[in-house]
Amino acid sequence: MVEHEEDDMVSFNAVDTFIFDPSKSEGLTGDEIIIMPHIFMVAMAVSVARDKAPMLPMVKQAINIMFHEPQSVFVPIRAMDLLFDGIGLDCSSEEFAAKAVCTALETEPTIDKYNDTTFMFSIFGPKNATPTKTFTVYRGMKNIHDLGRVVKYDGEDEMDLYDDENCNQFRGTEGTIFPPFMTKDQGVWAYAPDMCRSLPATYERPSSYAGIKTSRFTLSFGDHKKDESLHCYCRDPPDGCPPYGIADFSLCLNGAPLLGSMPHFYDADPAVQQKVLGLNPDPEKHKIFLEFELFSGSPLAAAKRMQFNIQMMPIPEIEFMSRMDEYIHPLFWVEESVYLNKTFTNQVKYGLML
Repeated sequence: MVEHEEDDMVSFNAVDTFIFDPSKSEGLTGDEIIIMPHIFMVAMAVSVARDKAPMLPMVKQAINIMFHEPQSVFVPIRAMDLLFDGIGLDCSSEEFAAKAVCTALETEPTIDKYNDTTFMFSIFGPKNATPTKTFTVYRGMKNIHDLGRVVKYDGEDEMDLYDDENCNQFRGTEGTIFPPFMTKDQGVWAYAPDMCRSLPATYERPSSYAGIKTSRFTLSFGDHKKDESLHCYCRDPPDGCPPYGIADFSLCLNGAPLLGSMPHFYDADPAVQQKVLGLNPDPEKHKIFLEFELFSGSPLAAAKRMQFNIQMMPIPEIEFMSRMDEYIHPLFWVEESVYLNKTFTNQVKYGLML
């Protein structure tokens, strides 16, 4: 951490460490086998089909070599391999098509190089115990309303990703600290680097937590097709925008057709839900919310829930994908939540009484 006193700023890198705790995993061990789309295979095929169709013959050849003549995009995957240990990608071939794909893997953030002939793909493995890029935020010593506000990320004072200047801006904090004296109308903004965007939570209703009056804020992914302020996040607006309640992350992920939503497609277009069996959207389990004490800027309870999905589509050039329906397929969802205990809520109560 480095302080910049003259500018009233501080720069730091955050580190998240994941540790498997069997006692809190309700009998799950990580050895469970899941049948799901091979994320890397589908992402490569769909992104090329959408944006670089002339390269499909080469991609087809690479898939056949690297995945040994697959017959389906659905494969059995060990849960811990998907999350942390890694799913092997065979890069032992000297064929040009496979070599071209494997060379590109060297710079992919979700890929680890296991040895000279094998790469490993996982969701959280490359991030585990790895520092983020550098955040620079205001300390709030000169202006308390600026406390925690993101000024730079990775040395840049804005993104260079979207066509719209507003979408490239960093808004709000990095999500762990907020300024006091907030108002309901301001909303609660936080910058999410993994999504390459700032997200707003809007005021929903008055609430309470542990005897403290709070304001409940909730987040919606909105309607990218109809809301022109969200068009910059779409590949080809407005027709290329995702359905209501879905966020397209492909511009953030080098074209990979990954999309975000709330779990079980809660608060999403019913047409998206109808394409998938087994969903049971429940606001108590799947909504994103914050219980905020505005005067102190203290989040007393919060749940950040995100489902990651992949775009499926028929690709005639790849036989085992030629008859596939076009739909959004859920992959997994994650939840980060906090519910302050009495030790901390009593500190908030005491501070409010001073």
